[in-house]
This record gives sequence, C-alpha cells and structure tokens, in this order.
Amino acid sequence: MTRALDMTAAAPWRRHLERSTDHALIGIAVVLPWSPSATSVLLVAWLVLQTPTLSWPVARRVLAAPAAALPIALFLFAAIGMLWADVSWIERWHGFDSFFRLLVIPLMMMHGLRSARVMPVVCALLASCAALLAASFLHVALYGQPWLPGAYPGVPVNDYIVQSTLFVVCAFILLECGLARWRKGDRGIAAALWCLAAAFVGNILIVATGRTNLVALVVLVVVFGLRRSQWRVALAVVAVALAAGVATYAVSSHLRAKVATVQDEVSRYLSGGELTSAGYRLGFWGISLDAMRAAPVLGHGTGGIERAFRETVERRGLPAELVTRNPHNQVLTVGLQLGLVGVALLVAIWLSHLLLFWRAAGPAAWVGLVVAATGIVGAMFNSMLFDFTPGWLYILMVGTMAGYVLRESRAD
Repeated sequence: MTRALDMTAAAPWRRHLERSTDHALIGIAVVLPWSPSATSVLLVAWLVLQTPTLSWPVARRVLAAPAAALPIALFLFAAIGMLWADVSWIERWHGFDSFFRLLVIPLMMMHGLRSARVMPVVCALLASCAALLAASFLHVALYGQPWLPGAYPGVPVNDYIVQSTLFVVCAFILLECGLARWRKGDRGIAAALWCLAAAFVGNILIVATGRTNLVALVVLVVVFGLRRSQWRVALAVVAVALAAGVATYAVSSHLRAKVATVQDEVSRYLSGGELTSAGYRLGFWGISLDAMRAAPVLGHGTGGIERAFRETVERRGLPAELVTRNPHNQVLTVGLQLGLVGVALLVAIWLSHLLLFWRAAGPAAWVGLVVAATGIVGAMFNSMLFDFTPGWLYILMVGTMAGYVLRESRAD
C-alpha cells in the first residue's frame, strides 16, 4: 500500500511539488515559535503547493480514519450552527472562521501519509525552540534595556503561555529521543539531549512559568511513565520526576510565587468577587455553564458566545468586564456555540488522536501523543485550539504525525 501511495509521485512536476511541500512544512516549524505573520504566509504557500499533489488513494485512506473525519464533522456542524445563532451574520462569521483550521488536520494527515519526511519537521521545531530558549535566557540577562523587545523577562516574543507550551513539548520529545539514543549505546548524544530537555524545563520553572503548563508537565510525566513496558521503570520515572519537582519548588522562589498566586487569586475572587487573573477564568467558566443551561443540546449557535455572555451577565447583575468572546476553555468555547453535540464531537476528536498515537510505536507516535496531550491540558484553561501558535502547533504536529502513523501501520 505504501508503494502504491508513492506511485502517485511518478511525474517530475509532482515530485518537485511534493519536495516543495516538505520544505514549506519545515519552514512553518521553524517560524512558528517566532512569528505568526511568517507562519501564516508559509501556511498559505503550503496549502497552494499541497493541493495539486493530492490523490484519491491518499485522501480515501485518510478520510476513513476518525482522526481526520471527526474534525471535518465538527467543522460542518459549526457551519450549520450559524443558522440558529441569534446574532448578525458578521458575528456568526467571526465565530465560524476559527473552525476553518480543523480542515487543515486531514490535509496535514495526507501529507504525513504521502511523505516519509516528517521527522525533519520535528527537528526543525526543536532547533527553532532551542534558539528561542537561548534568546529567553539572554533576554533575562539583558532585561531592562530600552531597545530590548518583550514585556516580560525571558519572553522575547509571543507570551509566556505560548513559550512554555512550546518548551514543554520540546522537553518531552527530547526525553524520549535521549532514551532511544541511550538504548543504542550513544550515551554522549543521549546525555546532551537530556541536558537540553532539562534546560527547557528549567526555563519553564524558573524563568517564564505558565501555570497551565505546570499541569501539562505533571500529566506528561505520567504519560511517559505509562508508556514504559516495565512497571518498575514507569514508577522510577515518576518518582524521579516528582523528586525533581519538589526540589525545584523548594529552591525556586519564582515557582513558589506562581503557585501561591493561584490560591490567593482564587480566594480573593470567591470572597469578594475581585477580578484577578484566576478570578476572570472562574467568572468566565461560571457564566459559560449558566449560559449553556439555556441551550444545552445545540448551543447558542456559531458566533453566539458574546451575546450569551451579555445576557447572562445582565441577568445575574455581574460586572460588564466579564462579557467576552473567549471563555478561556476550549470545551466551553465549543459548548456555548454548539451545545453538548459540539462538545461530544470535540472530545471524540481528542480521543481519536490520543488512541491513534497510544496504540502505535515509534518517534512519530510519541511526538503526536506529547503534542495532543499538551494541547488537551491547555484547552482546559484556554481556547488553545483556536489560539494562533498553540492551535497551529497542534494541527501541524498532530496532523503530520497521525498521517505518518497511518502510513506505517499500513506498511506493516
């Protein structure tokens, strides 16, 4: 089957386009941590180059997989959801445009199924994030200079949530790569990869701590342990990680302050309704759940989040500052617009991706599992799939790795 899929690349012009799509995808991985504008340009270029290379055997194989079919189903349901939204068509379109990126997941899977060159995309992402890591440490050292960009120490571009998300993903990819090298006897390379992974984690814990990604770190440690074939190894991995976390918490005042801030912000919101960072999220989530009770099955329609928030805030006499289009939770973002039906489709997408990678072996499956798990954890605290960099990170890596896993499973 793999050979049959590769036969579609017989024509010279097709081979040239396929190589170009490979290069464009590598370019996306390079610029994604740095520039949304450059990422957008390369995404458009990749889509233009990808379209002529599509073939029916590849498309049929991908579309038969739930990992590709379910994102399309959610997109179509969001399109239908515009019909019952009680807002202007401009607002409906603003709500719908975020769902378009779901269609890129099957296209990325088609690329991964057709091309064997997906690991260079991972290497490009790792190299780009390593450069960002160096820039982050340099930014901390030079912070305060008037010519230096970035409003937060150690975060030269984007924001600390995006940066820590990228670094979590890179750390756990390197952790597995180091283990593979160690088993092959390449002890020096393994040690270097683990040191780089530790530097990524250290940056998260000491320099720019995203509280969402502290949860992701814990979850991925458990996932890493569960993937081990021997339970003693799994327990050892979890124990070492927990010990390292406790030690870091003991010596890092920055990390302790971050953790303590959450408890303080929650307490101030619950006792006096103060709209702290955590207070805003609690307020958004409470209003979202209240609004969903009014339209539990099909939701308020695509683009109806702001109207649903405004009506609920006015009815409950809450501060007008709590009216938003972004509830900072992916499930609630979908549920407010498309109800429990939309939530079921979203959860089914996540499960299909997790199961696809969990059942497979090899580096591509591990990369996909790490990115999928990180994205799902992040979606509990932010609308990660609809945010630019985390969303496209999910689509790029999960899509291409899922396609490659399908390719390998059929080759076997």
